[in-house]
Formats: sequence, C-alpha cells, structure tokens
Amino acid sequence: MQPFNASLWDVVDESFTDITCHRSKHHGVIRIAIDRPACRNAFRPQTVDELLSAFRYAQAASDVGCVLLTGNGPSPTDGGWA
Repeated sequence: MQPFNASLWDVVDESFTDITCHRSKHHGVIRIAIDRPACRNAFRPQTVDELLSAFRYAQAASDVGCVLLTGNGPSPTDGGWA
C-alpha cells in the first residue's frame, strides 16, 4: 500500500520543483512534502522559497485547519526513506 493516495488530493501548484503541495478534497488539510528523495530531502535555498510559498497559501486559506509537513520517497538510489 502506498502511503499517499493522490486521488484524495488536489495539486495546489504544479510549478514547484523541490516540494509538492496538495489540498485535501474532503477536509481542511494541506499536505506539503519535500520532494528531493535522491538526496534524502535535503533543503537548499529553492526548497525554502517553495516551502514559504506553500505555507503562505495555507495561511491564506480560511478553511484550512491542518498543514501536514512530510517528505516524499523512497530514494531512487537505495530505496530508503528520509
């Protein structure tokens, strides 16, 4: 079983390269995931900029009560999760 079921979420912004940002179709939840599994989801300046943008989106959404911050994976190198 996959830990993330994309059919339950809408993509918030497809222009992100270092993160993914989804909004729950049924609940007031935003899921922000660092999407750099090859380097164990390490941060870089671009990652921080995108995270700030996603958190600003969540802050502006009056019906959002929860933000999940996670990381995507597994690593294509060794199958590990970060």
